[in-house]
Amino acid sequence: MITPELWAYPSVAEMLPEGENALAAVVQTCGEDLVAALKGAGAASNDLESAATGLQTMSSTIEIRFAAIDNDKASTRASADMAYAQRALDVILGQLNITSVSPVLVFDAAHLGPAGADPYNGTRYAIGGGIRLTLASTVNMTLTYAANPRRRADEGSGAVVFALTMRNLFD
Repeated sequence: MITPELWAYPSVAEMLPEGENALAAVVQTCGEDLVAALKGAGAASNDLESAATGLQTMSSTIEIRFAAIDNDKASTRASADMAYAQRALDVILGQLNITSVSPVLVFDAAHLGPAGADPYNGTRYAIGGGIRLTLASTVNMTLTYAANPRRRADEGSGAVVFALTMRNLFD
């Protein structure tokens, strides 16, 4: 019979003397039935009998060592060892956006000085919009265009801005 502890160690059930196992079947078939048949036929079966006894001894040792496993301590230790991996999987599977696209509004203002007769001094501003693409909730790529509504002579109509930012996923 497989006890609840054996579900955690399925291959051990095959080696225990009184469980559902291949080793017990080998000991039974070879160690008892075949030895009895060989003795009945008058053949020497000492080597086979000692091998079967050795198998029974190893099987008993496995059972004793298996019974000595502290499942609660092993579970506690496994939980501690897996904590970081579980947190990482939780972030990836539950909190992470693979991709997202969003609109962006840009307003840029600057005061160039000192104030005087120079036509390029004074307060300057630009306004515009753009788009932000976010990958895996960590990499942001933003492309915007800010137009200059009060353009002066020899000034461009606006400016293209590209920004690439990253953040730590596990903060």
